[in-house]
Amino acid sequence: MQTYLLNWNPRRTVWTELSDEVARSRQGLVVHRRWSTGGTKRINPGDRVFLIKQVVEPKGIIASGIVTTLYSVRRTGAIEANKRTT
Repeated sequence: MQTYLLNWNPRRTVWTELSDEVARSRQGLVVHRRWSTGGTKRINPGDRVFLIKQVVEPKGIIASGIVTTLYSVRRTGAIEANKRTT
């Protein structure tokens, strides 16, 4: 198992479900969330991930999880980008 650091910049991506997902997590429920890993193809199911919030205070590691599913999204210009679900 490998460990990776994913990032979130709230100025670039709005996370409208954040409050609901935090509440579910605090209740002990599992929260599934898709997150881009850029172009890397090294992340696999079972790998550990941490999510760091950047740019907007409070900054720092705000979540952790285990990769459960791999998925791909076709982007404009037919560029295939690897995505991972945590």
